Amino acid sequence: AFNRMSTLKDSLFQAKSSASLDLYAAREQLTQKDVELNAVQKELAIKSLQRERLIVVLGIICLLFALVVLYIRLSDIRATNERVEAHNQTLSSYARELEELAFVVSHNLRETSRNINSYSGLLAKKAGASLDEKSRGYLSNVQQAAVRSYEMLVDLETYVGIGKSLPVSQCVDMNLLVEQEGKEFMNTYQLPEQTIAQEKLPRMQAHPALIQILFRCLYENAAKYRSQKPLRIHISYQIAAASHVIRFSDNGIGLNEAYAEKIFRVFQRLHTQDEIPGTGIGLALAAKIMRVYGGTISVQSQEGNGASFSMSFPFSVVGNKELKYPSKPIFRPL
Repeated sequence: AFNRMSTLKDSLFQAKSSASLDLYAAREQLTQKDVELNAVQKELAIKSLQRERLIVVLGIICLLFALVVLYIRLSDIRATNERVEAHNQTLSSYARELEELAFVVSHNLRETSRNINSYSGLLAKKAGASLDEKSRGYLSNVQQAAVRSYEMLVDLETYVGIGKSLPVSQCVDMNLLVEQEGKEFMNTYQLPEQTIAQEKLPRMQAHPALIQILFRCLYENAAKYRSQKPLRIHISYQIAAASHVIRFSDNGIGLNEAYAEKIFRVFQRLHTQDEIPGTGIGLALAAKIMRVYGGTISVQSQEGNGASFSMSFPFSVVGNKELKYPSKPIFRPL
């Protein structure tokens, strides 16, 4: 029994010694692993720092590249703007020269047309009896052409002068101006049973003379292109999404809307002189006046069903934005 106890004791001692050795070896191995792990972590930290530095460098390079591109682009835009401004100044200079030339030429030609008309009239008085009917017809055509040329040149001078040098605008009552033009129109043309319905119109920052010319052109256009029915003119007003709209409607012969833009060009007409006399500048004058105020004019029409001219004025020139018209229209003579 003693021997067995001694043997068991030796076995336990040996097992303890072996376990101690194994534990020491495991600790050494764990220490080695910690060292390796720390080395790997340091390496990863270095690589991460290098990557971050690389990203920062690339970001700075990209930013510098973008700034260079932006600078070049801005330089191009600045150069383009300078060229455009130079071209605009050149075009403005040319436009002024053309306007001055048109004014001088029209003024001189107007005098020539007046002389042609005067001398042809004197010739008709002096030699009219000795001329045959055909020759008198030729002479009459010369006089009519001279009168027509004179009228066109007067209209051309008016067109060129519109907006050239305007006084300071003032707050005007559109009702008074439009009604005054309507009265003058009715007194001038004396058309049978002609009536005008005028709704309440706003006040406006404008030049009275230009507004009078604008509506005079529209009144004369309505008279010129009236139908066989008694002339009816309706002037209405409404506030649209971005502007104040005054609408001038008549019950005349109307027009094909395919020509809706053509009628606002200088000397563009849809009828011959024999069919409907005129110079073809009235609606062009109206369009130019609307451009002076930053607005537009357009027409809605059908052949045989009259025409409606819509004049859109920006909010900046209308002085009474709170008006909630139109009221119910009533056709009435002024």
